[in-house]
Amino acid sequence: MRDTASQRLGARDEDLEQSGAPAGVTRLDLVCGPLVTHTVHDLARRWGQDRALSSDASSRLVSLVLAAVSHGLRFRPRSVTITLQWLDTDRVRIDVRWKNCSGTAQPGATTSDLEGMVGTLDNLAEEWGFLSGRWGPIQWIVLDTR
Repeated sequence: MRDTASQRLGARDEDLEQSGAPAGVTRLDLVCGPLVTHTVHDLARRWGQDRALSSDASSRLVSLVLAAVSHGLRFRPRSVTITLQWLDTDRVRIDVRWKNCSGTAQPGATTSDLEGMVGTLDNLAEEWGFLSGRWGPIQWIVLDTR
């Protein structure tokens, strides 16, 4: 998953054993900039390909991750951390965490943006929700890869 474009944008794919997280978790740390959605798209697609997901499951994974990241970008975060973890042989948990967000959405953000994100999650995710973490908001999603 490492390539020079991703490294320049602050992307990192690593096993989190050192930080106390379970083995087998992929962590992507990204600096939010103008190309972050392109980087997210490419990294999520490659993660799905590396794990031999079907093209349909891989497309759903990419769509879910992009919907979550795009929603969070409305609040101008400095960075985003995405973790991908197998829950069992057919389900993947996606956590998207934004850091250093603004308390309000960017001017011009509409309720249709939110409705579009919710519609994507409702249609493509097995389960999803929001949490509040020590560092800020967390979007969690469970994807059925079958």
